[in-house]
Amino acid sequence: MSRVLVTGCNGTIGRYVTQALLRSGHSVVGIALEPNSRIVHPNLQYYSADIGDKPSIGRVLGERVLDVVVHLAALVHVRNQQLGFVDYSSVNYRASESLFRIAVKRGIRRILFASTIEVYGPTQANQAIDESSPCRPESDYARSKFLAEEALQGIAGEASCAYAIMRLAPVYASDFRLNLDKRLYLRPSIGYCLSNGEYSLGLCSVRNRLACCRAATFRHIQCG
Repeated sequence: MSRVLVTGCNGTIGRYVTQALLRSGHSVVGIALEPNSRIVHPNLQYYSADIGDKPSIGRVLGERVLDVVVHLAALVHVRNQQLGFVDYSSVNYRASESLFRIAVKRGIRRILFASTIEVYGPTQANQAIDESSPCRPESDYARSKFLAEEALQGIAGEASCAYAIMRLAPVYASDFRLNLDKRLYLRPSIGYCLSNGEYSLGLCSVRNRLACCRAATFRHIQCG
């Protein structure tokens, strides 16, 4: 079984991913900002750390032999006018880039990165989006995520590292339904095609995120 680092393991997606990995028999090293893990399991080693703290992240990755990095931690949309591109870039781009570099330096050769569909930017009505569509990120959040994508592609290419980038739509779970009622009644005029179109996934289910994580992490899928 694999030894997996999960950043943001206390988050909505992070908790489900971590629990799924543990149920499957994998060992997990989890990182989050909170003092304590929300999951207690004998195969989970938890660290309270900021992903932007290079020395701390270096120590975490140096204390365990790891096979895979699942990078979920991020600064997401916050209703705070004092936050700008510098803030989002510091966490979502610079800290991610540092994590990727430390990971490949430690010999980790599989990285899964959670990005966002916002990297495609505004789209016209009835326009379908697939992985070959041009990216035109406009928000500070999307721009910072897209820069992290580019960083991962460059670092992974130099190190011959397998990687996968998931451009996620808003994700919901039984215990996280913020604005879900509004989205259910929207009439979408655009669709997202995954990979070569063989996948048929509802983009609102956290279970689909778990399916993507398993495929990209343990079947050595590379995309980007």
